[in-house]
Formats: sequence, C-alpha cells, structure tokens
Amino acid sequence: MATRRRPPLLLISAGIWLAYFLLGLLLFAAALRGVWISDDISIVRDNEPLHTLTLANLASFFDPHSSASISAHNFTPISVLLHSLAWQCFGSDVLGHHVVNVAFHALVTVLLLRVFLALRLSGPVAFAGATFFFVHPANVEPAAWISQLKTLASTAGCLAALLLWERRPGWATFCFALALLTKVTAVFVIPVAMALDWWRTGHVRWRWIALCVAVTIAYMIPEMGVFRLIGEAGPLDESSAVWLRTIVAIAARYLVMAVTAHGVSAFHDPPRAHSPWDPWWLAGLLLLTLFAVRMIYTVWRREPEGVFWVWAAAAFVPVSQILPFANEMGDRYLYTILPGLIGATLAAGVSAAEWIESACARRGASPLPQSLGQGRVLAVLVVAVAIAFGVQSQVRAGIWRSESAMVADSILNYPNSVLARWSRARMVAITGDAGETAAALRRAMELGFDRHDKVIGDPAFDAVRSDPRIQALIHEMARTWIARLQPLPELDQARALSLAGAYYALGDLDAGIRTLEHALELDGSLSETVRRDLDALRKQAASRTRRTERPDG
Repeated sequence: MATRRRPPLLLISAGIWLAYFLLGLLLFAAALRGVWISDDISIVRDNEPLHTLTLANLASFFDPHSSASISAHNFTPISVLLHSLAWQCFGSDVLGHHVVNVAFHALVTVLLLRVFLALRLSGPVAFAGATFFFVHPANVEPAAWISQLKTLASTAGCLAALLLWERRPGWATFCFALALLTKVTAVFVIPVAMALDWWRTGHVRWRWIALCVAVTIAYMIPEMGVFRLIGEAGPLDESSAVWLRTIVAIAARYLVMAVTAHGVSAFHDPPRAHSPWDPWWLAGLLLLTLFAVRMIYTVWRREPEGVFWVWAAAAFVPVSQILPFANEMGDRYLYTILPGLIGATLAAGVSAAEWIESACARRGASPLPQSLGQGRVLAVLVVAVAIAFGVQSQVRAGIWRSESAMVADSILNYPNSVLARWSRARMVAITGDAGETAAALRRAMELGFDRHDKVIGDPAFDAVRSDPRIQALIHEMARTWIARLQPLPELDQARALSLAGAYYALGDLDAGIRTLEHALELDGSLSETVRRDLDALRKQAASRTRRTERPDG
C-alpha cells in the first residue's frame, strides 16, 4: 500500500502562520482602526524621509546622524526601512500598518514553535507554548503599537538565527546582524547560541561567537552615537544600592507579569526600590536565586531546559537598566524574555512529569496516564490559561486606539506616577486655582516631569499660565532642558527646536534665534518647521526692540 506523503514543512508552517494571523486580527481588532499614537507620530507619521523611498532617503536610514535615525530614537535602519515599505503600501492609513504588525507577530510565533520543537519539546507542548506566547497580554503592546514593529521584526530575525545556528552559522550570523540593526535587544542571541552549542556538542564554536561579538561592537558605535545625540541615556539613581535593588525589583515584576499577566500596563512607571525592605526587591532576590540555581544545574547537565533559562536571563540584561535608558519598564521588553521563560517552564514540567512516572514505575505503583508522560496534560493546562489570556488581550487591545486610553490605563496602574501627577495638574488648572496647580506641577517635577512646552501649549493651563508661580516653574523646567541639550556634541533639527523652545520659555529670544539659525544650516526634514519658528521668533524680537526703543509719553 502506498504511503501518504507528508506536506512540505514550509507549507505546514504557512498554514500555521495563517491561523495565527487570523487569530491576531480577531484579538487585536479593537486597535486596528485607531489613530497614530505616541512614538508612532515621530517614528512613522512625521518621519518624512521614510515616506518616499529614494536612494538618498534609503542611505539616510543607515546614517546615525540623519533625521530618520534621530526620530527613531535609536540606530534601527532595518526598522525604518520596514516602516517605509509599509508606508509605500498604505500611506497614512493606520489599518495597513497594524495588519503588518499582526503578520509579524504571527511569524514570530511560528518561528518560536519551530525553536520549541528543535529543543525537543513534543508537538502538543510546543504548540501550547507558542499559543500561550501569541495571546499573552504583555504582547498586545508590541503587536498593537505600530512603532513597535522593530520589536517584532528583530525577534523574528533572532529566532531565524537560532534555528540556523547549528547547520548554517554564516546565515545565522547574517540574520543576527539584521535583527541587531532592527533593535539592540537582539544581543541576547549570542549567549543563547553558546548555550545551544554546549547542549548539542559540549563545545562552543568560538570563532562564530567572536564574529557575532564583532558585529555587535560594530553596531554599537553608531547606536551609542545616536544616544549621545538625543541625550536620553542617564543613570538610574545616584545610589548604587538603589540602582541594584531596582534592577532586581524590575526582574521580579517581569517574572510575575510573565506567569500571571499581573502588572501589564501602558507607560510603566514603577517606583524605585529605595528601601532594603521593598517587597519587589526581596521577592526578586528569592526568585532570581531559584532561577540561577536551576539554570546552572540544567546547563551543567546539558539539558535543553538550560538553553531556555540562559535565553530568559540574556534577554533580560539589555532591558534591565544595567545600562540605563529612559523607559525603565515596558510590556514590549518582555517580548524577547517570554519565549525563554515559557520554554524553560514547559521543559521543566515535562521533566517533572516523566520523573514522577518513572518513580511510580520503580515503586510498583499504578503508572500515571501515558498522556502525562507525553506532556499532553501540561499542554492542556497551558492552552486553558492561554484562552483566559486571549480574552484579556482582546480587551487590552482597545487601549491602543487612542493616546488618552493609554494614559488612562497607565494612571489606573500607577496612580502616583509622573503621568498621573501631570494629569492632576491639568485638572486643577482648569478650575483656575493657580496655587494648587503650582503644587501639583511641583509634585510631578519631583518625579522628573520637565515638559515646559506642554504647560505653555496646553489650553488647560490658559487660566493660570500667567501666574508668577506657574511662570517660575516653567522657567525651572526650561533650564532643565537647556542643561540637558546644551552639552550634546551635535544637535539635529528636532533637538534644536526643543532647545529653542526652552530659550523661548525663558524669554531669551536671541539665544533661540541663534539656535534655529544653526538648525536651518543642517538642512534636514524639519527645515520648514525651523524656518517658520525662526520667523516667528525674529518678529517677536523685533517687536520687543521697538517697544523698548519707543520714547515715553
């Protein structure tokens, strides 16, 4: 009798991708018809070089000093290129851009499924784990936030690199380089590749690892150049003890979020671990100790579970604040950590089930159902949790329809955050109580709020803006911006506009004019905005001069 031929692996993967893609359209439907929000505006909607795919603009994507790179806040040329390709297809219609994100999220899930199978998880367990990843509420943010295409595409490149690492290390290194040029968090691939080598052969292919390290060093040169230009990196805290405790507390928050989805939020703003008795720091210390013991044990025994623990640890390091950056936490940062945690948990669960079954057999007890040894009961439990998470994710997708919904979600989760205190100041300002508004703004400033431009431009402050107490706070915030931007070695047009705005807030029109004149010489995509603001400042300066020179009487 003739045997039935199995469908090609590529065809099977395409069918699974389509199923996840359709599920994603259902899960994230509430976000698909939203608007451009937050970073979407500067990275995509107003980033003019990516709107027209010319050779000159394409070259600017790979120039760390270009407005395209500066607007993206990082050196992410592949990410900018992907956004540009999407713009050629969909223009300013957000629906198409959202669909691209969903398609990439489905692709990442299919690749993750392949990785799970390659690391010897059974089919049902691997599929359950991949589905758990796809519907996890923390992954709503990268899937539903257009500008987080970089997180999705970079992770896809990382997974492709890991799948290719054993047999085609050259192609794997190429995929790693693409992932790195999409988002810096791709560096976690290097330790995972080392763990894969150790698991398979007991030896690490140091030449290929050295090549990946060299690629990373070459990438970090322009990446750090962009960070110097935008001036957004800074120390987490003056106290090294608080800094270390906060890193451990952040790890605990991510672990709890991964397992329970508790704590998912837009615009995270967790308090720092100032006290040695901070519960998140203490919980993190315990959890990380258990984590490290299990990782060392499984890596030493060359078990596939150890690869996943290394994965989770390595993916946490770039987002842990060991190297500080502006946003201390984000749902999106869990995207590369979660696969490692899922894989490690599933592998440990299967090992535990097999150990129990073996122990029962040795003692002559009734054997457990074969399905438990195969991990099918574990798979069923994971799918059950995934269904509950899917319902939560469908609800959370609505948060990404508008920035006001994102802000409301953040305030709900962090009622004492900078954003919450700023919103309180706005509400008080509307009542016309200048004293209480000044007090509310001061409380926001104590947590780092310094957006003088928002106080100047927000109509909510019209009734109190001229009050001397409010003006004093505006000046204080403007001086903070000047202190941050003046020392930068170079200013792009966007930062020059911000610096000129700070000078304007202080009433120093001449310094603002000089700054904008320099920005106009840079000849970037914001030249028209610079020219318009420069003309306005010149007119104000001329009007002020005429008033000063006008004789009395």
